Amino acid sequence: MEIINTPIEVFIDNIENTRDLYFVISSNEPDLTSIRPDTYVQLKNKQHPSIFKKVLERDEVYRSHLIEHPSTVSFTHASIAGFSTLYDYTELFNSDYYTYYFKLTLQELSKCVFSITDGEGNATNIIKGVGGTIAVLKAWNNNRKLYNVVKDENGNNVETPQVNAVIPFKVKPLYCLPPVNMRKYYHGSTKKLDKLKAWSYVTPFKEDAKSFAVPWSSKDLVYTEHETSLVEGRPPGNLCFRTNAKIPNDRKIYLYELDSIETISTKTNTGEEYPWNRMLVRECKELNVEVIDSWKKEFKLK
Repeated sequence: MEIINTPIEVFIDNIENTRDLYFVISSNEPDLTSIRPDTYVQLKNKQHPSIFKKVLERDEVYRSHLIEHPSTVSFTHASIAGFSTLYDYTELFNSDYYTYYFKLTLQELSKCVFSITDGEGNATNIIKGVGGTIAVLKAWNNNRKLYNVVKDENGNNVETPQVNAVIPFKVKPLYCLPPVNMRKYYHGSTKKLDKLKAWSYVTPFKEDAKSFAVPWSSKDLVYTEHETSLVEGRPPGNLCFRTNAKIPNDRKIYLYELDSIETISTKTNTGEEYPWNRMLVRECKELNVEVIDSWKKEFKLK
C-alpha cells in the first residue's frame, strides 16, 4: 500500500470504464492492510448502542440482495471517489481520518450491491452487480444537483449524499491518505532558512512549492493554470513567460519539507481560498531541505 499526500483526482464526467473507479473508505485506524466486514458481535462490542442499531437497520436494507452472505456478519460500506459529498476532493483535503482507496474487478463488482444515499439518509436505486454500478453512477450524475448535505443547527454534516458500495468480502487498499495534520507539506524559497515562522504558506504539492518560490506574476505568463491538473487554483506546472515580460534572475530554490505539522486552510495572496493552500499554525524548526541549483533549469527555461 502506498502512502499518498493529496487526494486522488477523479473527474466523474470523464469516467468511461469501471477500471477508472476508486472505491474509498475512511477510518481512525492507520496501516490497514486489508478491510473486511466485521461480525455483529465485534461491532456490538466497539460501537455505541445507538450506532449499532443503525448498522443493523442499514444492513437489513441490503441483505435481501446478498442472501448467501452469513447472517452473523456485516458488510463493508464504501463509497466511490468523486461520487460523494463526504469524499469530495475538496473535503478530503481537510479530513481528520485515514482515507483508503482500492479498486474492484468486474468479478468483484458482480458480488456487490450499489445504491445512492440521499440527503435524508434514505437508500435509493438499490441494484446489484456490474449493471448496478453503471446505473447508479448515471443516476448520480443526472441528479447530483438535487443531493444536498443536511446540516444540524451547529453546521455539522448530519447526512452526506453519496454512492454506496456494499461489499461482502475482504479488500486490500492500494493507497492511504493520512489525516490532514499527518501529511507532508512544502515551502519553496530562494532564501536559506533555519526555521519557518508561524503563518508561513505551505502546500501538500511538492511541485507547487517549487513554482511558488519563483517571483512570477500571472500577467507575465502565457499559461497560468496547472497543465497536469484540473484542480482549481493550482499554480502553473510549466513557467512560460510572455515575450514582453521581465524574467526573474536565475537563483537557487530551497525546498523545505515539513512532516506531520498542524496547518489551516487560508486564502491565497489573490484573495481566493483553496483547501490545498495551507498556513502553519506555529513556528517550525524541523526542516528537511532540498536545494535546487537553478530554477530555470528545473522549469526548463532557455
